[in-house]
Amino acid sequence: RCGGPRPPVSRARRRRRRWRRYPRVTATAAIARGRVAHLWTSAWRRLHDSQTMRHPAYVWCFLAAFVLDMFSGYSQYIGLPVSGDRLFIPAGLVLLLLDRRTERLRWQDLYVLMALLVAIALASAAAAGTISRPLAQFALLDRIAVPFLLFMVAPLVFTTPERRDLLLKTVTLIGVYLGATAIAEMFAPSLVWPRYITDPSLGIHIGRARGPFVIAETNGMALASAFFCAALVYARSTRGS
Repeated sequence: RCGGPRPPVSRARRRRRRWRRYPRVTATAAIARGRVAHLWTSAWRRLHDSQTMRHPAYVWCFLAAFVLDMFSGYSQYIGLPVSGDRLFIPAGLVLLLLDRRTERLRWQDLYVLMALLVAIALASAAAAGTISRPLAQFALLDRIAVPFLLFMVAPLVFTTPERRDLLLKTVTLIGVYLGATAIAEMFAPSLVWPRYITDPSLGIHIGRARGPFVIAETNGMALASAFFCAALVYARSTRGS
């Protein structure tokens, strides 16, 4: 033949030639690759067509704030410079207000009592001379005003049965995490995450199941709430409602 030396064969072409010697292996690999691609495509389509993908962004913001609230006050120990709920709650409120599909808030008599309690707390702080302290202001917002605000906007966020089911399932998963953490605290402290839970210099009730709250009482209340949510999820799923 004329035309000079042949060009060098690439590494990829040599690899293909090598695998051609084993036709069964090549065919099996091709079938497996096709099945994996088919399963991935089917799963993505089901996820894209599912109800969970149709929830507005503010629903996920409030759920994220609900989950990260467990670590509020100790976020620096999990690598967060700011507590996640401090970011997701304002973001969820803004997105909720910007959504044109949001229903109007229905005023209830209970809101009057809530506003009265806030006014009493403000008057008490003013009379005690602590209203000017940053810690007292934060306590009024974090323990009274913000929970009341979330109680008022919750009916606007979780308006459909699918959203309420998502909330119940989220609380149930939180309960699974808290339960596993409580067991690990008692029998395998090395498996506890985050590690600050086992730090005796943080929180109270050391030696008991404290959870990420590092307070046994709060952890127990959260576990009880998660148990009732799990029971409700089970009842709704068995009844088909």
